Amino acid sequence: MAWVLANPIIGASCPEQLADTFKALEVKLDESLKQKLDDITAEYRRGDSLR
Repeated sequence: MAWVLANPIIGASCPEQLADTFKALEVKLDESLKQKLDDITAEYRRGDSLR
């Protein structure tokens, strides 16, 4: 969730998911881990039209 908060995508479809999102506000990702997650998910964050 911390990675999601560090990127411009977020959403919740139930109160439990929203609670998890708020808990993630307390998490600080290591920069190298954030970069790895960014690299792994880059293709999926571009949108369907570019795949």
